[in-house]
Amino acid sequence: MNFLGLFNKVLLELNYRPLSRDMVTSAPESNDFERIFKAEHLRVLENLKRVNAEVTSSANWDFLPAREDSGENPEEPQTAPKIYSAQDVHGEPKINLEGPDDVSVIPRAFLDVLIYGATLKTKANPAHPKFAFWSSSYTRALARMRAECKANAQDVPHITIEQPRAAHFKLQKAKRPPV
Repeated sequence: MNFLGLFNKVLLELNYRPLSRDMVTSAPESNDFERIFKAEHLRVLENLKRVNAEVTSSANWDFLPAREDSGENPEEPQTAPKIYSAQDVHGEPKINLEGPDDVSVIPRAFLDVLIYGATLKTKANPAHPKFAFWSSSYTRALARMRAECKANAQDVPHITIEQPRAAHFKLQKAKRPPV
């Protein structure tokens, strides 16, 4: 699902009217959100970007594109590697969601994390009637993603089978208790 689709899902969750592609861009060839003018819409866009960046940088997920090495000279101080959390239409990695056709690298089955996370951050008021629902949905979606996706190579289960020792398999006669 692209950035515009995620944005519209969050708007629907907030009971706002979703935007069409014509309302989003001023020209068909434009890939930016120039026509979004409501402050609430801008907050939703920023929160979607923020949640996407937070979730993808929270662990070394197996679905992330390869990280770029930050230093060529080993004597230079190392900076943090770039985390590509989005892709454009052509599959080129991007630092974050920018245009309406960009897609998150988070697998489609876990996009509820972005939807409920952005909704929760947009309406971060515990007095809101749906706050508890959004909070629990975000928590469940994030827990499901952590359970089903490997965070890194060290989290892959490793099973070793040892050769049985002959001594373990010797049958010993059981002593009968005296009658």
